[in-house]
Amino acid sequence: PAFDGSYAVQFNENNCIDTSACYQFLWLHESQIVHENNWRIYPNTTQQMLYVEQQLKQYVQVELVDNLGRIIDQKYTNQQLIALEMRNLPAGVYHLRLGQGTSWTHKKIIKIE
Repeated sequence: PAFDGSYAVQFNENNCIDTSACYQFLWLHESQIVHENNWRIYPNTTQQMLYVEQQLKQYVQVELVDNLGRIIDQKYTNQQLIALEMRNLPAGVYHLRLGQGTSWTHKKIIKIE
């Protein structure tokens, strides 16, 4: 697709039509991907979802924190791709804290309307 949005695929064979479920498609420019050590964080700036990819498949602590220090979302997982829902959060600056053992990485995340 040429633009961000929800897309489905429609199949038509011998007058029989079937449509797939809708899937969200998001174009990313390289400038929207943060590469940090063993992490990829995208898109930053975001409106709906924030994705965190870890290169090493280890248990990690992922925390999304607001400017007052309140934990908005928290996950402890060994998944390679971690999705954080930001759709219902107000626009503003958030902080992403990524922890593996005693090592922590901090990144500023921008949420827009």
